[in-house]
Amino acid sequence: MERESGLILKSTGVKLEWRILGQDPFASYSDLVVMTFKGSCAYEPAAPRYDELGPLAITRTTNGEVQPFGEVDCGRVVNTAANAMSGEDYNRADLLIGRAMGRVVAHELVHMLTKSRTHGTEGVEKPALSGKQLIAASLPLSAFDIDRLKQELH
Repeated sequence: MERESGLILKSTGVKLEWRILGQDPFASYSDLVVMTFKGSCAYEPAAPRYDELGPLAITRTTNGEVQPFGEVDCGRVVNTAANAMSGEDYNRADLLIGRAMGRVVAHELVHMLTKSRTHGTEGVEKPALSGKQLIAASLPLSAFDIDRLKQELH
């Protein structure tokens, strides 16, 4: 998950540093986003099936302004990705689930970092990602989204 979201955002100049809540209670940060994960984020064979409708994650807003807080619905992400798996995919399910989680995190980070609820028309910032897209070999940011991030960050 960390590697995948980092790879997706690398072309924008964004460098992610991951921390666990409470890891360093006295640290201060100039740019901070907070992502919480609900449910189990691990692949478990024969997990209950969810439909692919509804959000995989959300970014919080207050009075219409995007906040640096997000939440990932791990159960929905894991099941959406698992429903797209077949054959040999199950032998590398942990890798594919991590990839899917990283893509969902990267999607929400783009909202937070651009302070926008706008979605892209292609790549990881599309309004909805299918299970196949979550586990595919590649799902980069579009050139448009890379430019949006670079403009916001510089």
